[in-house]
Amino acid sequence: MLVRLTVDSRLSVGVNIVERNADPEMTLLTYLRRKLGLTGTKLGCAEGGCGACTVMLSRYQTHTHHYAVNACLAPLCSLHLVAVTTVEGIGSVARELHPVQERIAMAHGSQCGFCTPGIVMSMYALLRNNPKPKMADVEEAFHGNLCRCTGYRPILEGYKTFTVVRNTPTAEWRQPRCWPRKRRTGFWDGKNRFQINFKIKA
Repeated sequence: MLVRLTVDSRLSVGVNIVERNADPEMTLLTYLRRKLGLTGTKLGCAEGGCGACTVMLSRYQTHTHHYAVNACLAPLCSLHLVAVTTVEGIGSVARELHPVQERIAMAHGSQCGFCTPGIVMSMYALLRNNPKPKMADVEEAFHGNLCRCTGYRPILEGYKTFTVVRNTPTAEWRQPRCWPRKRRTGFWDGKNRFQINFKIKA
């Protein structure tokens, strides 16, 4: 079976891949990890329950829509003419962290780190579809992600800074006492950059 897909990864952005003899039993997760060597997408439960393998799929249907998908459940053969974005494709310490990655790190939302790539990709997909989400949207986006270390509080606190309340960005983010006394301001504007426009109380 012929499958054409586009993969954004640390290797290159928007590389077109043609898999001429796609195994009908191979999942996207297996393909990413074994065939392409993209191990940022984690294998957890292999049943779609933990969300550690979450990636973003983009498909054009009158307009481009982005989906957070469990790669362990997505057959490779179902991804013809689909763009796949992995956690390596949005940013890294070698290049530059994406604001979604930076916020979870700053809020101490990653402990063992195994679930972090999936959580990052769920938030990234949400922001691609809705650059100014409400807190309820953020909570709903994480329904498919499990974290047994943090209790979700620092994750939600970090991502709360992307939300809006009555069409205005959340203007206050309490800085944990263990942080250096450095003021961080701004929010993600949907174009992968910060805009400095409000103060944060220490």
